[in-house]
Amino acid sequence: MKRLTRLILPVLLALAAGAAHAGQAVRVDVAGWNDSDAASVATFGVSWLPEYTDLDHYAGIKLERADFSPHGGRSIQHSKRVYGLFAGGEAWKWRAAVGSDSHTLLGSANLYSDANGRHREIFVQREIVETPIGLARHFYYTYAGATADQPLGTRDTLVGLAGVQDFDGGNDRLHLRARYIHVLSEDWGLSAQLRTRWFRDSDPRQYDYYSPRWYGEALGVLALRRWRGGWQYSAAVGLGRQRDDSRSWHDARLLEFGLTSPRRGAWYLEAHATLTDTATGAGGGANYLYRYLEVSLNRAW
Repeated sequence: MKRLTRLILPVLLALAAGAAHAGQAVRVDVAGWNDSDAASVATFGVSWLPEYTDLDHYAGIKLERADFSPHGGRSIQHSKRVYGLFAGGEAWKWRAAVGSDSHTLLGSANLYSDANGRHREIFVQREIVETPIGLARHFYYTYAGATADQPLGTRDTLVGLAGVQDFDGGNDRLHLRARYIHVLSEDWGLSAQLRTRWFRDSDPRQYDYYSPRWYGEALGVLALRRWRGGWQYSAAVGLGRQRDDSRSWHDARLLEFGLTSPRRGAWYLEAHATLTDTATGAGGGANYLYRYLEVSLNRAW
């Protein structure tokens, strides 16, 4: 870890020295989740961006601590990470967080465009499998794919995603997702959505993460996005059905909340929360419940 920090930091300082026109920023973010399998994860990160123009153009470094509790608090494993943070581009923008936990390469990268009102994105991310065996044996996954929007008129949009998730141990998971969005009221930011997803594992029931041979889900969602005084508020509630190869169709539920401060001035705040009983990256199955919260505070000057 210390060696990686010594390698990354001089590069970032050189970037900052070569970009005197840019400002600087610091970011503090906390996130955590727990589920009905008595597993939980909490992360705390501090980022320094010595080269900062805006939320889409910056370079810096992030130090992060992740605490994993796969057995309901009876044992906590700590992981210290360091990342180099980079973002830039114009018509096609890109963003990357590249680092390590001293065992392997971690992070994410995105290449995306919102030109002509269409979002198109290619992404890749790498993270540890957050289960007892995954943490003990240092099993990781790499997830790569692409997503795109297709407007179907002034009020309708179709969103598609395709990706492959490669788990250490030989399991490859194919992901397919589709979302149909119909705007009910532009003034209220109200939309009705049909969200569907499906995945299939090449080596099902491997180790201790949720890996059925296949999983399918369909949710009807009512979503609200409002602006007031520059603040953005969002909420979504979804009801539907889900199943996998060993269990018949059963209820699926989703609650999402979001808060974003105005993107002006020195401070910027963002928060997201999710409550669902549908399958996540490591958990799923009968009577599963997942809770997630993330808060990020940014200060630029």
